[in-house]
Amino acid sequence: WSWLSPATGRPVGVKGEPYLPEEDRRIMVDALKPVDRAVLGSTTDIYVTVVELRPQVIALGFNQHWDEGEIARECARRGVPVRVVRIGPRPGEELASRRIVDRILQRASESAR
Repeated sequence: WSWLSPATGRPVGVKGEPYLPEEDRRIMVDALKPVDRAVLGSTTDIYVTVVELRPQVIALGFNQHWDEGEIARECARRGVPVRVVRIGPRPGEELASRRIVDRILQRASESAR
């Protein structure tokens, strides 16, 4: 099973204010083919979702600031042994929500001229 938890609350602030509300992002992610279910995590403790879902693997995006070793240790401490991996950037990736919104704004600006 592939479960994904889009950033919520404070972690999102690291990258700036999101364009879309949390629930809209969850719905968008839930619609992706590789994702079986998207869930919103706790806004105060990222490990609450891990303890509830008990994943075997946690995959971090290339631009997420979390430390893989620290996450693995904290998960183990909470009784959830997990493998933590980091996914590298994909060249030409056009599915990042910021890029999508930027393209929409650019097209709207061009059509308004």
